[in-house]
Amino acid sequence: MGNHISRRRKTKNSSRDDSSTLDDPATKSLPDGTMSTYSQPKFSTRPTMTAFPHNEAEGARHQNSHYLLKHIFQSSYFAPVQQRLQEPGATALDIGCGTNAPWVVELAMEFPNAEFHGIDIVDPFDDEASSVCIPKNIQFVRTSFLEGLHYEDEYFDFVHQRLMYGVYHGDDINWILREIKRLTKPDGWVELVEADMVPKRAGPLFTKLLETVHRAMRKRQKHFFHGPRVRRFLSENGFLDVKTDYGSIPVCWGGYVGKLMYENMLVILRHFGPIIYHDLDLTGDFREAHYDAFVDKAFDECVEYQTFFNVHWACGRKPAVS
Repeated sequence: MGNHISRRRKTKNSSRDDSSTLDDPATKSLPDGTMSTYSQPKFSTRPTMTAFPHNEAEGARHQNSHYLLKHIFQSSYFAPVQQRLQEPGATALDIGCGTNAPWVVELAMEFPNAEFHGIDIVDPFDDEASSVCIPKNIQFVRTSFLEGLHYEDEYFDFVHQRLMYGVYHGDDINWILREIKRLTKPDGWVELVEADMVPKRAGPLFTKLLETVHRAMRKRQKHFFHGPRVRRFLSENGFLDVKTDYGSIPVCWGGYVGKLMYENMLVILRHFGPIIYHDLDLTGDFREAHYDAFVDKAFDECVEYQTFFNVHWACGRKPAVS
């Protein structure tokens, strides 16, 4: 598979009409019937940052994801919480903070008067050298949030969660949102950020690859916690003033952002290789070289077709106590 981003090239057919031989992405659906929406891309028009901090390998994908989202939205949060987080005693929670916890670390540095909590099933920082850089106003808890969020009722002013599409089983979704609502203060804000799992303007090989991954995930998850549903999740659970938008990330094209997206997806697809190999109609037992060649061809299509993913965010306010 390897790092072949230099091979990603724009072909003579890259200017093809999107509606030619491709299915309309707006009508695509996931294996659970969830519709994928927004076939019109929304790319950031601001210049790309020229430098990216390269951390330890185990945290690189989380850092890349944080950079990608901050670039396409030009912000790390969307809820109107800036004034509240500047107040002493304000509290915020990051669910699934991930290795190196880039989101919560950034916000803790931006709002030193607030108290931040990050939870995950892994230790965000697994050595003392890394922990030296952790702001003093963060507390990390290693826990399985699927067993419940062990905080008292109405504790947080702001709850943030993103990129959990591969974590929740279908039956967990409404339960976890009720838990989030329980620990949010009246008039506090909840924010969800998730990718639309269906690629837009995808070629046949990339489409086949992603659909095969989705089928493998479907064996574990009844429904997907993905981008086009986040606004509905908040509205159906009683949040008010729900706001939403989306942005687009190119795959293998569009400069450095497309390169980072390629590298992130490569990590995910490597994980799924032995699981989906036979479903891709590749012959014999799993052979990494054969799988790598298939994936490389699928990524080459992304340049030709100018494939992209949409990422959706939604935020909502918990009703005040009457």
